[in-house]
Amino acid sequence: MDNAPTRPRGAPRSKRRSPRGPRPVARDPRTQHHHDNLIAATAFLRDQDKPELAGSIDYVLGPDGPAFLKDLANPSGMKVPLTISMRDSRVRIMKDQTSPVERDRILNAGFEAFLAGEFDLRKEKEDRTPLTASGDVRRVLTTNPDADLQARVSQRCRDLKEAGKATVPRLSLGTVAAAVLYQHFGLGPYASDDGA
Repeated sequence: MDNAPTRPRGAPRSKRRSPRGPRPVARDPRTQHHHDNLIAATAFLRDQDKPELAGSIDYVLGPDGPAFLKDLANPSGMKVPLTISMRDSRVRIMKDQTSPVERDRILNAGFEAFLAGEFDLRKEKEDRTPLTASGDVRRVLTTNPDADLQARVSQRCRDLKEAGKATVPRLSLGTVAAAVLYQHFGLGPYASDDGA
């Protein structure tokens, strides 16, 4: 027949045609060097009758390795500085009454309450009097609450704003943190006379 196949069934159509599918991507030489060393280390450890240590390296090199290394680099409970802008008079009250560790504990508890929907987030009354006229200035209070809680509160604020459910203007991690501290110390919208 004129249209009879001229090549065996299953044979490649051309030796020059590349196989289908994703092409392997070459590693960076430095990355490849460390990868090769880890492979050699597993073989050495097994030769030394230390299969558990070799297994740990295999785990890092396996599909769960990237997530493990990411968690290792940024573990839950890691301290990430959080700066909060507020009136100098309020900062002085907080520093006079509590230590940095105590303020971090207050923030952690407040963040957990906010995430559980149990925190009374109040809008601060607008004060048109310039801070300089009142003899006050703005300062930054540096705190170190739990990093995981900070990330979750930030995400919750974004979700509330996107859903149109933000109860205060410019809802953010910073405004929640300030409100938590104001509530604890009875300042701002949480003061009996709202004068602090």
